[in-house]
Amino acid sequence: MTDFCRIHLFYRFRLVSLALVALLATSIGSTAATFNISLGGQNTTFMAPMGGGVISNLSVTLGGVTFDTPNAGMPPLYSPLLNDISAAGSLFGYFSNSTAAPGCPVGNCVLEFETAFDNVTPPVFATYNNVVLGPVLTSGFYVITPAAVPLPAGLLMILTALCGLAGLRLRRQKAPATA
Repeated sequence: MTDFCRIHLFYRFRLVSLALVALLATSIGSTAATFNISLGGQNTTFMAPMGGGVISNLSVTLGGVTFDTPNAGMPPLYSPLLNDISAAGSLFGYFSNSTAAPGCPVGNCVLEFETAFDNVTPPVFATYNNVVLGPVLTSGFYVITPAAVPLPAGLLMILTALCGLAGLRLRRQKAPATA
């Protein structure tokens, strides 16, 4: 094998290795995590940054009212350390309703999450109607559990590429040397 061929193979291998590392970094380094939450007999999921922060994609229906809009002034924040929901500078994080329901005009019903002060007391939620306290008056404890993490599609591609590289290497080792 000439020196040119060896150099060419070296750079091709290096390029493939860099591509695999980049693919691995993008598939493993996800920035958000999904959590299950159970409250008031309802089970749903929400997403929050891996290190905690503002909750996104939460929608839960309690008493016929769907709470799905974070309060801009006190957005609900997830704390992975406490496994709890609160708001920056406050004990409470709030969601409101984006659609009207009986006795509950748009944005006037509130779902409030209260921070637990320790890891023993279960965190508390409460819902109330800012206009008239009516059928939407409930409170209780909520439980958060991590959701199962699906295998990233990129990981399958990486494993396939690594198997292909291993096969190429075995093929080259078994090939008879030509003079």
